[in-house]
Amino acid sequence: MPFDNSDLNQHTAKIHWHELQPHFARGRVLYLSPSLNLLEVAQAMLQDNSVYIAELIEQQKIAPVSEQQALDFYQTNQQLWAVVLAPWVLVQPVADKSPTLQ
Repeated sequence: MPFDNSDLNQHTAKIHWHELQPHFARGRVLYLSPSLNLLEVAQAMLQDNSVYIAELIEQQKIAPVSEQQALDFYQTNQQLWAVVLAPWVLVQPVADKSPTLQ
């Protein structure tokens, strides 16, 4: 579903890991470091800012969810922030505040 940057807040929600498992099984869940702003990264992906995204991948701040992470998330049915940018689902640990675009 195409949407612009102003819609990102509306397409972001908390979700439990068990609901994300089918996406993980397809290799489509990307974990973002808690130091990143989920919506800013999503915005960069929407704008096809490949240089910035490549830097984050190189710095290991974005990576596919590992088997160990998936197991840990499964055992506690971890709640995560998620935003869908088909075919990807970007996830990040729930912090004290909602992610917002600056």
